Amino acid sequence: MSKQMILGTVLGGIVLFVWGAIAWMFIPWPGQPLRAFKNEDAVTQAIVANATQSGNYLLPNTTVPTLLERDQALGNSSTLSFVDCE
Repeated sequence: MSKQMILGTVLGGIVLFVWGAIAWMFIPWPGQPLRAFKNEDAVTQAIVANATQSGNYLLPNTTVPTLLERDQALGNSSTLSFVDCE
């Protein structure tokens, strides 16, 4: 019984790996998964100037009520951006 379980697990892992490779290489997903900024230097300077410490940042930061309220008052859509500062 355990040999069948191990064999099934290994074969299932191989099938899943092959499917993942085929899906990412050949299926045309809508749009690009990662986008670029128009001016990366300006964005980098703004992040470095405003990041108080090394860490991961989330934009808009919904844990700070004033930022969320400001965006809602301005009618801005909440687009999430992940920024890693080191």
